[in-house]
Amino acid sequence: MQTNRAEAQGFASTLTDAVQAVSNLGHAIIPPSPANDAEPTPNLYAKGGLAPWQVRKIVAHVEDHLDDAVGVPELATLARLSVSQFSRAFKQSFGVSPHAYVMNRRINRAQALMLRAREPLSQIAIAVGLADQAHLSKLFRRLTGETPNAWRRAHWEDSILEDDLAVAHAQ
Repeated sequence: MQTNRAEAQGFASTLTDAVQAVSNLGHAIIPPSPANDAEPTPNLYAKGGLAPWQVRKIVAHVEDHLDDAVGVPELATLARLSVSQFSRAFKQSFGVSPHAYVMNRRINRAQALMLRAREPLSQIAIAVGLADQAHLSKLFRRLTGETPNAWRRAHWEDSILEDDLAVAHAQ
């Protein structure tokens, strides 16, 4: 029993690192606000939550399919649970509903794309799986408190300065 617990904790630690690495693709860009103050990182020890293998599978699937429709029934099938069991366990593990998690990840990816390229917002919206620019703007404003264009203007210069500093430091 002791050995299994130690192995499980070692695995959970490795999984937490992997989930954090996947989440760092842009996860920390959205500032805290009343709409998104629940941190959507998994609690691997939540009673009644998802198992570590389920968390790993779900996080990887969401990241790989952000530009597609990602539905709760699809995620429930991956986790080998019914939709209601999955929704309850997901909320227990992540602190937010599956839909809210996917939308948060889409906005994080949109922010990362806005900092890397001067693509039109309509293109970015499509690239992250949203219907159109209006959908992106509405969701973005709800989660961050500002419009995508205002956010881009405020953060574009910061990202250029950081890139310049990274290049200068590498030389």
